[in-house]
Amino acid sequence: RTSFGKNTITKVVSTGCHSLQSGTSLIDVAVAAGGAGGGLKGGGGAGGLQILQNQTTAVGGSIPITIGAGGAKVSCSPASCAQGKDGTDTVFGNPPNPITSTGGGGGGGDGSSPGTADGRPGGSGGGGGSTPNSISPSNKADGGTGTPGQGNAGGAGCSICNSAGQGGNNTASGGGGGAGGAGTAARTDGPGPVQGAGGAGSPIAPIFGCAPQPFYSANVSNSGNTACGTLSGGGGGGAFGFDPSAGPGTSGAGGVGGGGRGGFGSPPSGHGPVAATAGVANSGGGGGGGNPGPSTANAAGGSGVVFIKELNKASGVWSMQSQFQ
Repeated sequence: RTSFGKNTITKVVSTGCHSLQSGTSLIDVAVAAGGAGGGLKGGGGAGGLQILQNQTTAVGGSIPITIGAGGAKVSCSPASCAQGKDGTDTVFGNPPNPITSTGGGGGGGDGSSPGTADGRPGGSGGGGGSTPNSISPSNKADGGTGTPGQGNAGGAGCSICNSAGQGGNNTASGGGGGAGGAGTAARTDGPGPVQGAGGAGSPIAPIFGCAPQPFYSANVSNSGNTACGTLSGGGGGGAFGFDPSAGPGTSGAGGVGGGGRGGFGSPPSGHGPVAATAGVANSGGGGGGGNPGPSTANAAGGSGVVFIKELNKASGVWSMQSQFQ
């Protein structure tokens, strides 16, 4: 099989139809769904990611694409501090066999009511929040599960997170899962509440080219343009406050691949507060978890994206002149 150089790569960031070049018969495609918003504690799960090679298409055809939106940030009022909003699916191709990547699962809340502390399931699962002892005697909030072949689970959160057995503000949350790895659980030993980091995304550079490329976005919020080609990183866990006897604590880092950083409020002097950041747009990254404070609230997930690499291949016998051209 031979190719005549039609190696065009297209980044699709909005819903519509993509028209293939004349002669295109095979494509490689990466399909990332929208990342979830962080909860009022746990980090948002990344959007599901599927990477497929040598997909047969109608020559010169048109392919419908739906780009999934990132999950919105949530508020404590008027409802209780609940789970983050899920991301929405990204769909590539016509029925009955489109490629559908599942939106990320929202991060866990503060456990004000039963069930709201756990991370939600999704393409990648949201990180677990923190839960009062009266709601969860085990002092554990589970991370949400991921979709097989698309993403990973979120990390667990806890309400008693150090060896001294202190509760109250000494709570910690888990990071959202990423396409390439699970979210990190909150630390359950040591002096201070340490939030889990978001799971890493998956690289697409082996197919679409090594960084820098003009069509690659930042791996993590505020890290600059044309970073290494990685999609669907989980959001970092956030926290409400700080226990002076337990240490200042830390917020969870966003996962490589567009995951947002978790927020951290009410720290001692010189330690913050730290604002949560959103998942990077068109990365599928999960948003950082946060707390009810206006400057450190949870953040939204990043929207999805589709990458298409068109291949113009054909079988047959070709002259050396054709090969050279």
